[in-house]
Amino acid sequence: MQTANELGNGLWSTILNFRVETLSGVLQFSVDNYTVNEGEGTAIITVTRTGGTAGAVSVDYASTDDTAIAGSDYTAVSDTLNWGDGDATAKTFTVNIIDDSTVEDDERLFLSLGNVTGSAVIGNPDIAALTITDNDSSSQSDIIIDFGTQYGIWLRMNNSTWVQLHTLSPESMVTGDLDGNGQDEVIIDFGNPYGIWLRMNNNSWVQLHILSPSSLVTGDIDGSGQDEVIIDFGEPHGIWVLMNNSSWAQLHILSPSSLVTGDIDGSGQDEVIIDFGEPYGIWVQMNNSSWVKLHSLSPESMMTGDIDNSGQDEVIIDFGETYGIWVRMNNSSWVQLHSLSPGSMVTGDIDGGGQDEVIIDFGSPYGIWSRMNNSNWVQLHNILPESLVTGDIDGSGQDDVIIDFGASYGIWQWMNNSSWVQLHNISPEIMVTVNIDGIALESESTISHQAPAGEDNTMLLPEPIAVPLPKAVTELPSGQ
Repeated sequence: MQTANELGNGLWSTILNFRVETLSGVLQFSVDNYTVNEGEGTAIITVTRTGGTAGAVSVDYASTDDTAIAGSDYTAVSDTLNWGDGDATAKTFTVNIIDDSTVEDDERLFLSLGNVTGSAVIGNPDIAALTITDNDSSSQSDIIIDFGTQYGIWLRMNNSTWVQLHTLSPESMVTGDLDGNGQDEVIIDFGNPYGIWLRMNNNSWVQLHILSPSSLVTGDIDGSGQDEVIIDFGEPHGIWVLMNNSSWAQLHILSPSSLVTGDIDGSGQDEVIIDFGEPYGIWVQMNNSSWVKLHSLSPESMMTGDIDNSGQDEVIIDFGETYGIWVRMNNSSWVQLHSLSPGSMVTGDIDGGGQDEVIIDFGSPYGIWSRMNNSNWVQLHNILPESLVTGDIDGSGQDDVIIDFGASYGIWQWMNNSSWVQLHNISPEIMVTVNIDGIALESESTISHQAPAGEDNTMLLPEPIAVPLPKAVTELPSGQ
C-alpha cells in the first residue's frame, strides 16, 4: 500500500523527469495527415522539435503499408533524423511515389516515429497518414480516322458520335497534350503545300510549320506536363523539337530512320529513342540532356510500353528476321520476346491490370497475338490486319484494340479484351487515338454528322482459327 507521502514523491519525480526530458524537446510530425498526387513523384514529410533544444537527439522513422503497397505505389523508407545541441530546425525526409497508369482509388500508407535518443520524448502525432491521390483518368479515348481523299478526317467521339475534322486527307497524324490542359491536340501533316497544322483543344487550327516532315512523334521530354513535338524534317534539316508549344530546339542534324518516345528510366521525362540507321544504330536522348547508345543494329521497328508495371517504359524492338523481337527491360537488360519478326506492334493495357500488353501482327499464317502481362501468349485473330492502334474507347480503364482488317471487313474493335464490335466497314488510311475533349462523357459542342457511308462490303468478321505460335529460339548479338 502506498502512503500519501510516497505518492507525492512519485508524482514529483515524474514531473521532474518530464521537465528534464522536455528541455531536450518533443519530437513529432508536423501534421497527422499528408497528401501527395501520384504524379508529383515525392512527398516531403516534416518532423519538428519543440519545447527545448538541450543536447543532441535523434528519432527513427519508417513507413508501413495500408492500401498503398511498397514497391507498387511508393518506395518504402526507414532511417534516422538527427538534431544537434541547440538545433530547433524542423527536419524533413521524402517518400518517393510511383506514378503508374492504372485508374485507381486514392491509397494510403502510414509513417511512424520511434527509438528516440538523447533526453527528448516523442510527442503527438507520432503516427501520420500519407494519402496518394490518383492522377490517372478513365476518360474515353476518341478515334481519329483518315478515310482517304474521298472522305477526309473523321472523329469517333466518346464511342458514340461521328464528327468530321477536315475534308483533306493527311500524310500523317500524331496526338499529344501540347498545352498541358488535359485535352490532347492533333498534330497533322497535310503535306505540300500546307505543312504541319495543330488542332488546338478541338476548337481552332494553328499552323506549326510550312515544311512537310518525314515523321512526327510526341512526348514530354522535359517533364513539364506539356508534350513536345519531335519532328524529323529530313535532310538537310535533321530532327527538331517544339518545346512547350513555344520554341524550336534542334535535337540532331542527322535525319533518322525512325524514332519513338517513352519514359525508360521512370524519371517523369520521356526519352527519345532514335534509329539513326547504319552504321550508327539506336541511340537514346536521356532526360533531354545526354546521348546513350542502345544498340549498334538498326531495327525494323520500335515501340515503348510499361510491360512489367515498374513505372519505367520498356523499348520493344523488332530486329528483323535474323533476331526477332527483343525488349530492353527497365533500361538495363535484353530479353527476347519472340524469334519471329512481326508485321506490326502496338502496346496497351487491355486487361486493366496496370501492365501494358504487346499486341503483335505476326503475319501469315499466325495472325494477331497479345503478350498478356509479359507472361503468356493469347491469339486475338488469325486474319491479318492493315493497321492496329489502342485506346480506352469506353472509359472502362481497359485499353481496347482498334483494328483495320482491310477492304473485306473494315474497322473492328476488340472491346475490354472480351468481344468484337464493328466500328465501320470502310478501311481507313490512318488511325490514331486521342482524348480530344479531355473528359469522359461530355456532350460535343461541335456539329455531328453522319459517318461516311458504308461501302458494299458487309462481311462479318469470322471466328479466329487457332494457329500455334512457334517458340523463340534466336540469340541477340552483343551490340553496345
